[in-house]
Amino acid sequence: MDASQKTILVTGGAGFIGTHTVVQLLNEGFKVSIIDNLDNSVIEAVDRVKELVGPELSKKLQFNLGDLRNRDDLDKLFSKTKYCQLNIYCNLFWFDAVIHFAGLKAVGESVGNPRRYFDNNLIGTINLYEIMAKYNCKKMVFSSSATVYGQPEKIPCVEDFELKAMNPYGRTKLFLEEIARDIQKAEPDWRIILLRYFNPVGAHESGKIGEDPKGIPNNLMPYIQQVAVGRLPELNVYGHDYPTKDGSAIRDYIHVMDLADGHTAALRKLFTTESCVAYNLGTGCGTSVLEMVAAFEKASRKVNVVSFLLSPSRSLSLVIKLLVLKLLQKIPIKLCPRRPGDATAVYASTEKAQRELGWNFSSPLATPPANNNGGQRSPSFTEYPELIYGFIVAILAFLYAAFQLFKGISDIAHRGILISDKTSDYFSFLTGYLVISSASVAIPIIRQQVGQSTPLWKGTIVSTSMSFATFLVLAIFALLSGYKLCKRIVW
Repeated sequence: MDASQKTILVTGGAGFIGTHTVVQLLNEGFKVSIIDNLDNSVIEAVDRVKELVGPELSKKLQFNLGDLRNRDDLDKLFSKTKYCQLNIYCNLFWFDAVIHFAGLKAVGESVGNPRRYFDNNLIGTINLYEIMAKYNCKKMVFSSSATVYGQPEKIPCVEDFELKAMNPYGRTKLFLEEIARDIQKAEPDWRIILLRYFNPVGAHESGKIGEDPKGIPNNLMPYIQQVAVGRLPELNVYGHDYPTKDGSAIRDYIHVMDLADGHTAALRKLFTTESCVAYNLGTGCGTSVLEMVAAFEKASRKVNVVSFLLSPSRSLSLVIKLLVLKLLQKIPIKLCPRRPGDATAVYASTEKAQRELGWNFSSPLATPPANNNGGQRSPSFTEYPELIYGFIVAILAFLYAAFQLFKGISDIAHRGILISDKTSDYFSFLTGYLVISSASVAIPIIRQQVGQSTPLWKGTIVSTSMSFATFLVLAIFALLSGYKLCKRIVW
């Protein structure tokens, strides 16, 4: 198949998964046309796609503002003609295939407002099928969902499992899968691939495109990110009493670039198959909500420590304070009741996709070991490399104070007076400044974030107590030495 000769329509192509898939399609040589109503996306995302692929490939991308529920928008788009090599307008069909992302996808919202989901997901897709048939474009990759499995009797889910969606969103996907199978059975020239997946996460490696939904996010990762940067006060975790290792629900989180590659692999398969086939796209590994939160916290600390400390414009006091205030900050969570329509644990078997599509995920999610405390996190001192560093600094400062004490006793014993030492005084000033700066913010922050009666809290108390003891010793000897008392007290 010569990709440069194929034009693909991507519905919902300005959205999270859509933009990443469009980037991959353009990089593989396809011409791409997007139709999107920008209900939960922005035109800036399309501009950033063009920036990513460069000016040459951007010429192969076209954006159309339109709504699938409006048949006129679709008819206008499909009725465009190609200018043939014979220099006449030919009755050639504009699109060779369609990748269909457009639709609403929030489980909780669908339970509260099912009619909105039936209108958007069902009516829009039926209109799309009608216009595709009218213009003889009969190849579709359909973005389905693993929610069609409901709560399976066993996991991982295999494509031939019984389908029993538990919520209106999942049922719209299930209905549309059945419609696809019925259409292909009645008209065998249709070629349809159904891709089932759960929770796409991550972003393009450039960071220029990603998931930034309007309003309060429905997906976990953008919710965590918005809490981390202060847009939202806390993360609502729906369900903390599931029969899982930490009490929170388990899902299959797959990197969005792997999903994009899965869609391009399915598209290539579409031109060599004549049927309606379903494939799972996932990692084959379940991760709980609380594990994802912990993984995000761990990854954020690593990135921030390196980038922050390497900045030459940071003052010493700012480094100390922000290391404690920001790097040790946990994502504040609120444990909420289970959300109607949510399954306990579901993740996918991807053997069929690997075997028939030649696809595999390449970006596994690293998650720390989970505890088994009913969903309540119990942070330990060892989870915080920055706090361990502070603890070590406190020990060294304490030893330095002991040395000063020994030096003072020796001075009094041999000379009857404390001897002022400028070098020691400078070290005293620096050490006292460090321990007081860190101690002044450590206690309230740790107490606010993780509460008392935890190993982390106890470790903080020990470290801070040692810091204050050190400062007390240094201050006493600074006072007795009589050397520039005011410069020491000003710490």
